[in-house]
Amino acid sequence: MRLRIGVNSDVWASRAFFCLLAAVALHAEQPPRPEFTAYQIGPTGGRLWPGRMFSIYGKHLGPAEPCARDAGAFRPDGPNPPEVLDQVERVLPVELCGVQILIDEQPVPLIYVQEKQINFVVPNALSASDKVALRLVYSGVSSIPITLRFGPDRMMLYQEQPTYTGMPVWVRLYNVANGKIPVELPFGFSPLWPPLQCAHIELKYGGVPIAEERSVKNPPQRVRYSGPPCPAPQVPDRQSLAGRIPLHLLYPMDRAGTYLARYVPGVGTFASLRNTAETEWVPVELKPGTAERRRAWLQAQVRAAPTDRETLLYDFLPSIFGYGDPETLAIGVKYLYSPESAVASAAEGYLRTYYTPAQLIPAIVRAQQARGRNVQADRLLRNLRGNSSAR
Repeated sequence: MRLRIGVNSDVWASRAFFCLLAAVALHAEQPPRPEFTAYQIGPTGGRLWPGRMFSIYGKHLGPAEPCARDAGAFRPDGPNPPEVLDQVERVLPVELCGVQILIDEQPVPLIYVQEKQINFVVPNALSASDKVALRLVYSGVSSIPITLRFGPDRMMLYQEQPTYTGMPVWVRLYNVANGKIPVELPFGFSPLWPPLQCAHIELKYGGVPIAEERSVKNPPQRVRYSGPPCPAPQVPDRQSLAGRIPLHLLYPMDRAGTYLARYVPGVGTFASLRNTAETEWVPVELKPGTAERRRAWLQAQVRAAPTDRETLLYDFLPSIFGYGDPETLAIGVKYLYSPESAVASAAEGYLRTYYTPAQLIPAIVRAQQARGRNVQADRLLRNLRGNSSAR
């Protein structure tokens, strides 16, 4: 009995050993699983756009020796005309040296495959929702599917409330795809007006486009700008103040009636990737206003003026400026004396934008006689006098 048990044990041990060898041999023949993350998909780190080339970086993505195909006139960063995209999708293979990229299980054209990098094209006609699943297959071995955002975020633009001519006109921009993302859009004073290639608001009245007010009455001397080509102010911490855009600072809104506005994302060399989509045209209503209504409103604003930095920067100051009236001039000069440097600087910027030296110099001199001198007022006065003498 013991002998029989021993023999059976040897037999099972031999079988297990050979099974292990077979498994090892089979595993050796299988290439390792391709490895990469959403953040290794460039240049966007987890987002795809149709009609563009993207790259995957990782390990075990393809053969050690690279395989490549000619994409012709195709521009990796776009934009590409429809005929070029059609040509690329016809000519480029959807499998190259054993590699496939599947987006929602649809194979896409490949330009370059190699062990650590894959270049592929997202077809312009790819039917997808705002999220897609991407996986890479090499020699029959699939990567773990990766979920990616697809296309730009859908945006919503709307007027906060109907208003009157001569009053602030606020619209709000909201990211429908991800409401937690604060919207960064330049508004109000800027030392360098953002060009139309940057994100901006377009406006129509009576079906006719209105040109933005881009002239600054007092441009600072020797402006040097080395920041991003599409400057934007710091996004406020309070969500209630984020995404608000004062149209009256950007456009001459002096006629009652229905305007049409839409948000347009950055395009061209200043924003090669459009993270956001343009909105539909939305109505902006203005009722007839009067100078008396504006003066009474300004007085009420001064009586209830906020004291915190964010409300001053993102609501109070951009609300009162834009119309160049003497009442706002007097209010703005007072804020040159703000202990908050950002508030004083913003007041200076608005004053430069909407008032001439002939208006500003006497107002600042009167303020200095009544309140004394301070750094912000002194600097602005010197600059204004320098501008005046230069003319």
